[in-house]
Amino acid sequence: LFWLGRYVERLDRAARLLRAAMSRLRRGAPLPRELAELSALVTCLIEAQLLEAEARVSAGSLAPLAQSLQRTARPAVRGLLDRIGALVESVRDRLTADMHATFTQTLRAAEEALDNAAPELPELSRALIPSLRFATALAGVASENMVRGGARLFLELGRRVERAQAVAGEVAVALDAPPARIEAGLRLVLELCDSVITYRSRYLGVLQPAPALDLVLADAANPRGLAFQLQAIRDALADVSGDAEDAGAREAARLLALAEDVPLRLLAARDQAQEAARLPPMLRQMAQDLGALSDLVSRRYFALLPPARAVGVDMGEAAVIEA
Repeated sequence: LFWLGRYVERLDRAARLLRAAMSRLRRGAPLPRELAELSALVTCLIEAQLLEAEARVSAGSLAPLAQSLQRTARPAVRGLLDRIGALVESVRDRLTADMHATFTQTLRAAEEALDNAAPELPELSRALIPSLRFATALAGVASENMVRGGARLFLELGRRVERAQAVAGEVAVALDAPPARIEAGLRLVLELCDSVITYRSRYLGVLQPAPALDLVLADAANPRGLAFQLQAIRDALADVSGDAEDAGAREAARLLALAEDVPLRLLAARDQAQEAARLPPMLRQMAQDLGALSDLVSRRYFALLPPARAVGVDMGEAAVIEA
């Protein structure tokens, strides 16, 4: 269940990144701002192993990037769908008949859409929509149909760890630009975190680093934001261990405090754009720390062998054996 949650989030991330890149390529000659966004998207796709490293954006021609997407997008997403299908069957005893039917039917629809799509980018982009629907269906069914116990906690934990790593990594890539071009990165961050409408309703479209990063990094009410994931990880680890002071829960709380401090740093800075451009190293370290936290969970709850222990015979036991 833990790995089912992680792979579903990987599928969701892959579909969102690929669709965002394909939509920009379909517009024809990109503006400088769109070219900067596309470059950041390609970096995210390469880091997610969804694109070849040679597909970097070139100012001369975008044709190599389009060809690389046509060549790698389908097998990459199909591989994720196959892995998820195997994981769904491996947890069949944890699912009701209705839950299993919902998962398998939406998964089959995602596979068929991908297999039957033409290789052109518009068709491939549309073929990714059922994959997003599958991820949404699984999240909704898990929220409404699973008892708040150990099984759901591990599914939720896997989803939140994967999404937190993705958000931290993608925001780091988007902000890794000169301060003068930070606006393009902020627009991309809001799009990838599905927070554009919320931002516009709050701030009337005036794009500034502090409110934008507050929404995607520090707002615990945003289910696509980093703080929401870290809070859920902290609570899940505390519930699973039965100890609010669990080492994993404390590590998640430490990372949450770092995320919540970002808007305060930006508001206190003389130049918000320059301060935002200094955030990528911290965000990349947070993504690495989340990977270490996942390893801790795996060692603690999924290890097949007990921890190694020294075995010896003291003198009293030797005397008994000899007698």
